[in-house]
Amino acid sequence: TTELTARELRSRGLELPGLVIGSWPGSPDLAARCNLADLPDVSGAPLLGAVPAGAGSLVPAGFRSAAPRWLAPPLHGTWDAEAFGTRHGA
Repeated sequence: TTELTARELRSRGLELPGLVIGSWPGSPDLAARCNLADLPDVSGAPLLGAVPAGAGSLVPAGFRSAAPRWLAPPLHGTWDAEAFGTRHGA
């Protein structure tokens, strides 16, 4: 799905500056860990963040205060894709 979406965006002349994983599991399985390497390859865009599973249940103020840890500097956060990949075995 990510690859098709990226291709469609580009076919319409739209830029895909990066990807944010929408629900990173607390205990990622092999497929989730492989996505860390595969998603940038298939989309042609870097990973710019990973929002943890369950984050949607946070109160808005809690979500806003935690979000910078989930997002990379281009999105005004502090998330580090390389460190995240190393930590999760990508």
